[in-house]
Amino acid sequence: MASEEHEQQEHLASMQELEQEDRLSHDILLSILERIKLREAARTSVLSRRWRCLFGLRSRIIVETDDFHSKGKGSNVTQDDLVQISNKGVVEATKSMLAPTYRHPITQLRLRFFLVEDSVGIIRCVDEAMANRGITTLQFLIHPEILDMHSTEDDMVTYGRRFMRFLGAGPRAFGGLSYLFMHCLRLGVDDMASVLNTCKKLDYLCLNLCDFFYCGTPSVLQIDHPQLTTLTLAYCTFERVKLNWLPRLNRLNVETWSDSQDQYPIRFGCVPNLSVLVLRNRATIHHKTIHLSSFLSNVMLGVLDLDFDCKKVWDHTSCEHIDEERQQLYQKESNLLTRMAPADFKHYNLKELTIKGYQVDEKFTGYVRCVVEAAINLEHMVLLDSGSCERCKFSPSTSFPRTQEGRELIRKQILQWTY
Repeated sequence: MASEEHEQQEHLASMQELEQEDRLSHDILLSILERIKLREAARTSVLSRRWRCLFGLRSRIIVETDDFHSKGKGSNVTQDDLVQISNKGVVEATKSMLAPTYRHPITQLRLRFFLVEDSVGIIRCVDEAMANRGITTLQFLIHPEILDMHSTEDDMVTYGRRFMRFLGAGPRAFGGLSYLFMHCLRLGVDDMASVLNTCKKLDYLCLNLCDFFYCGTPSVLQIDHPQLTTLTLAYCTFERVKLNWLPRLNRLNVETWSDSQDQYPIRFGCVPNLSVLVLRNRATIHHKTIHLSSFLSNVMLGVLDLDFDCKKVWDHTSCEHIDEERQQLYQKESNLLTRMAPADFKHYNLKELTIKGYQVDEKFTGYVRCVVEAAINLEHMVLLDSGSCERCKFSPSTSFPRTQEGRELIRKQILQWTY
């Protein structure tokens, strides 16, 4: 108790000392501290009492699990041990920097941590700080305890339940959250509705490798939110997504959705401000062909980014380990998109189009021409190669123009269609 009183007295003395010193010098030093990594910033505390006080006065606080990986380095340290060690560091650092002795406002608090039981301490600490620290921007990046490639369905269910307990343990924290990244967990439809209802100030939401099930089958994910401006759904399992009411949504990224023969992956409701749409998926013979003229009939996009790779998948099996039956699924190639549209169809908002996996053949040429002629105000078009496999660097043989001369011919042809 005496030690705590002594620390508080020392803190007050440091504050008085700072008030008497040059304000510009104070702001410059504080700005420097906010721009360096946590561990380096913490080391400045040993320089003097003034530096120790400055470390606790930062208005921009970023705590990452990577900041504590070096503590767990060693030949006998397992991945599980590393998770526990680095996450413990995040818990301790968060509690220290959000201690009740500090009362100054926080402009940004960004915390990356693992979804382990001890992390509930982070949630409760932030929940208390929301009442007296005036946190302007709060960001949570939450990762699974086990690497996603080794996570089982039972693991994902466990993570989902644990996350919902965290949600209940910190209603003020989640209520003030502006950025949420969730990775490798399973939630029910009612769970997701609770998350969105609690996180009322959410501006950015990213769901990566998450599953949404109801009674054992993929469910329809319905999203309503008054503040959300950016939504990313990457490698998630759902029947489809209904964007019922998202009045401020500006950007939507959908990467890899399940096979379906009779429906589109997304259904658009009230999304009046949706401007940027990114669609990426490995097209199979089961996927429904997307007619953009009907798929986007009530959406006025400004930027459209398309990437439906498949040939580079079934053209090589050494990395993907795809058997013959799986190879046949990917022989639909890029027919996930069709250029069929009413002859008088026009789009007045689209200004930028990106297509990854472009090839010089009638199918792509016809599609690009259709878009150019329909998009009256198109300003920028990017045609990219399919690229190479991230794992083994395999590059499929395509008819993408390799020479500057070939690219120039395509550019001139596209310009002719605009007139």
